[in-house]
Amino acid sequence: MPKESKEDILIVRNIDLECDVVDTDYGYSHAEYFMVKYDGTPFRIKPGETRKLPRYVAEHYAKHLSNHVLLKMEESTGRKGLMTNIVERPKVLSQIIVGVDSYYLGDEPELGEGAKAAALEQKYNKEEPAMDLGQVANPMMGNLTEEGKSIDDIIKQTGQEDKPEAIDKPEKDMTLREKLSVKTNKELMIECDRLGETITGRETKEQLIAKIEKMA
Repeated sequence: MPKESKEDILIVRNIDLECDVVDTDYGYSHAEYFMVKYDGTPFRIKPGETRKLPRYVAEHYAKHLSNHVLLKMEESTGRKGLMTNIVERPKVLSQIIVGVDSYYLGDEPELGEGAKAAALEQKYNKEEPAMDLGQVANPMMGNLTEEGKSIDDIIKQTGQEDKPEAIDKPEKDMTLREKLSVKTNKELMIECDRLGETITGRETKEQLIAKIEKMA
């Protein structure tokens, strides 16, 4: 098995079928495609279709799509903590990253992650059939647990108090930090979950805000 590289080309499938959710950040419907941005470049895959992406973009895509799929599963089943579940998260990731198209063998200069993302999108997503050449080892899974807990359970267990800061300013004039500071701890934890950030319940409000700012 060749050594893994961030430049390996992986085959990624959008498993978010029959979903009519409208993305709150970008306003698109999941019925059309599921999208992530990498260094400002959008990567879109229609429901049920596959694309070829560099490993670092593929794992970023899989992380956010798996979060969405597992959150929907929580809502439909009533189960909690599926985003970090040691069984369910690897299962969903294996359905999204379905194989390796090609391994980087060092016969050409490595492509940079950020500035060349748009060129990679064009290079590896022409209208041609993808081929599965192997299973992907160790996709981006985050910190897995035997049994996850709901945000409410975490707050009850840790005794986190909700003390939103009062700011006398219209929301449209607020900075991101100010907008976050007026949210409750529970709202900040939910936003961290949505962004794929692992939380333990021991974070301070400042730490939760920093996690969200890092992903913004």
